[in-house]
Formats: sequence, C-alpha cells, structure tokens
Amino acid sequence: MSHRAFNDLANPGFSLAAGEVEVKEVKEGSCYAVFNAQLGYDITQKTGLTLAVNNFTDRHYYERIRGLNSYNIYGEPRSVSLNLRAGF
Repeated sequence: MSHRAFNDLANPGFSLAAGEVEVKEVKEGSCYAVFNAQLGYDITQKTGLTLAVNNFTDRHYYERIRGLNSYNIYGEPRSVSLNLRAGF
C-alpha cells in the first residue's frame, strides 16, 4: 500500500492525500491497483471538512477468489463521503 499526504499547499488549512491499494495476482499474471483520494479543509481550529473517494477509477475487481463457482467476492465499487468534524 502506498500513501502520500500533502499539507503545505498554497492555502493554509487545506490537505490532500492519495494512495493506492495494491492487489495481488488474481489469475495467471493479472494484477491491478485501486486508487483512493482525500481532500480536507480546516474551516476553524476545531472544525474540519473532508471529502474522500475510494476506488477513484471505479475499477471492478475481485477482493477474494476461492474457486471457479463459489466464494468469489467482488471488491467495493466507488464510494464518496463528505465528513464534517467539530470539536468542543
């Protein structure tokens, strides 16, 4: 797994993180990666907003493969979340 975070952008309070989850070999030499990204902004010292996107490219993949006909589990599709954090 690879992860990069950038906090010193031109505007203070912004943060950016990107990462990839490496998926091991599935079938005879085929492998791929799933990319995730996150963008955050500190509105105040106690309040922050974060936008996260998992499986950014909406890649279809198997998270687990057991046999030809059973126990094959698809990985999660693209998901987007917007979070507001507030401290007291």
